Amino acid sequence: MKAVIVSSYPSKTVAGKLKRHGFQVTNNNPEFILCYGGDGTILLAERMFPGIPKLAVKHANICHRCELGKDELDMSLEKIKQGKFFITEQIKLEASAKGKKLVG
Repeated sequence: MKAVIVSSYPSKTVAGKLKRHGFQVTNNNPEFILCYGGDGTILLAERMFPGIPKLAVKHANICHRCELGKDELDMSLEKIKQGKFFITEQIKLEASAKGKKLVG
């Protein structure tokens, strides 16, 4: 399974965990996105890779959309590998300003 990491923090540790669990870290055609950071990281990942499932892992204590802490990443990756996961859809807002379309 191929994954992209979107993070505003150094992601060598996260990439290592993905590889140890048998995932391929890529920049093209991912099957899911690992968002490591906070709410802004999730929004950035959706702008970069719209519609592709996201696994949101918080870097610090505050992240309203991240259910997982970095301590839970190994367990979550193992569950994904075993197919023991579900996908929930989130509402996206679309707006325009001065003729420019904004999606987030």
